[in-house]
Amino acid sequence: EGERWIELNENLKKYPQLHKSILAHEMAHFNSKNKQLDFMTDFKSLFDLKQGLDILKFSFHHPRAFLSQSPIFYDNKRKLIFEHVSPDGSHPDCFDGRLINPGHGIESMWFILYRANRKSDKQLINKTCDIILNILNFGWDKKYGGIFYFMDFKGNPPQQLEWDQKLWWVHVESLVALIKGYNLTGRKELLNWFFKIHDYTWKRFPDKKYGEWFGYLN
Repeated sequence: EGERWIELNENLKKYPQLHKSILAHEMAHFNSKNKQLDFMTDFKSLFDLKQGLDILKFSFHHPRAFLSQSPIFYDNKRKLIFEHVSPDGSHPDCFDGRLINPGHGIESMWFILYRANRKSDKQLINKTCDIILNILNFGWDKKYGGIFYFMDFKGNPPQQLEWDQKLWWVHVESLVALIKGYNLTGRKELLNWFFKIHDYTWKRFPDKKYGEWFGYLN
């Protein structure tokens, strides 16, 4: 923890315009006495527009320093990214608490891949690729193919009526993430998934009669 705290401060010195806001946020984490208070530090920042934007800027410059200090929506036990969490970091047994959006999770991971590559952080690159693969294994329709729009991590019916639709942007985001991950790591499972989604996408989304793509498939 001490090493990461030093890293965070050293990085912050490079951005004096962000230093005060980010340091105040991270000091609140450092002084937290329990998990609930630690999460509430992030939760409250969502309602402070300036601090929220400053934190976002810093996260793009230093993803490892940021992620090592801030609780996130990635559940290390289930290896998935949740859409919502409770103030104490748990997942309430309700529609929102169980909700997984594979497209959002994969999209955010290729953002991290680009930043981790800029920092030559191989450990973070591989962890990010692991998360991408976990989301795809969970979110792929094993009967008809394609990536579900919404899912319930317990396998219950999601609240969203469109949960089982296959959206164009989810598949495109996945292709970007997979080819970037493969380019950085050479891991064959990433390339195998790329071709699997590539074939599904180009077979089903293009409108062969009128051109362009269908936005939604069922």
